Amino acid sequence: MGIGRFHPLQDARGNFVPTLYAAEDLAGSLSETVFHSVPIRGPRKKVRRIVLKSLVVSTLECDRDLRLAQLFGFGLGRLGVTRRELIEASRRQFPRTAAWARAIHDCDERIDGLIWVSRPNDSTRSLILFGDRVPAPALSSIGVPLPLKDGPGYDAVLEAADQAGIALFD
Repeated sequence: MGIGRFHPLQDARGNFVPTLYAAEDLAGSLSETVFHSVPIRGPRKKVRRIVLKSLVVSTLECDRDLRLAQLFGFGLGRLGVTRRELIEASRRQFPRTAAWARAIHDCDERIDGLIWVSRPNDSTRSLILFGDRVPAPALSSIGVPLPLKDGPGYDAVLEAADQAGIALFD
């Protein structure tokens, strides 16, 4: 289990809550994964193509409407926290941001997850679903998963990287 902005997440009883990160589009998915740690400028603004080898993108559909805590706009203001403190926080601050996820999870059992504006790509929204609220059977894959290592998937990665000014290399 890795460490991320909103995980690992434990509920009030200390049980680990499974989580699923997603985004509203491919650019958002790439921004939150492959491009997440790429600096905004400088010679390290690049990604090794090997990173794509085992990655695929799937489009998911939920069998019901989701109730997501809004971590942008007025949603942040309601919590009394800024985007800088929660979304733009550094990796060192992830235990604190994961504590926010736990607090939101524990405050209302009707909340299925969190939604925020992507840090590296503010034109898209990212989300996390709480697995104890949205079980795997509630989600279904639409279409065929798209491998990112070659073919149309790689072409889509190249296009997004070009838009972001990120170089891909072997």
